[in-house]
Amino acid sequence: MPPFLATPQGYSHLKGTERLAVTFRHPTTLFPVRETFISGVGQVSPDGTRIVTVPADGRARIVDAASGQIVKLLVGHSKSVKSASFSPDGKHIVTTSEDTTARVWDAESAQTILTLHGGEELFAATFSHDGKRIVTAGEDRTARVWRADTEQLLTVLKGHERAVASA
Repeated sequence: MPPFLATPQGYSHLKGTERLAVTFRHPTTLFPVRETFISGVGQVSPDGTRIVTVPADGRARIVDAASGQIVKLLVGHSKSVKSASFSPDGKHIVTTSEDTTARVWDAESAQTILTLHGGEELFAATFSHDGKRIVTAGEDRTARVWRADTEQLLTVLKGHERAVASA
């Protein structure tokens, strides 16, 4: 079973490796419904109905939490996706990629809304608690703070001795 990060709302973050599988089970029988391998960081939506995953093939997916079925593919990054997380209201998803970008997606249509250019490979991104900002973390030893509704870079946090792996 993948490690989970507990939040006040329950278990909401998952992380895997190329050999780690997430098994979706039927809610009453607990029989396996579907299994997927994950290689990056994913997250359960705030309402608990969807999971955004980063399987070993590097393409982010929105999955129905009850059935394990793929609902949408997030297509747009030119290299492997490293992380994916929902906005606090569940309406948007931010992904990071080896292609040096973070993309903000509409969680219903799976369309890219914004593309944030991070300089070097980005490992992680997350929304602020109010959903107004996004923090990205990357290979260039910086964390960057962006407006979540535009591509405006607000600040670059420097001083790390190594790559920043978490946002």
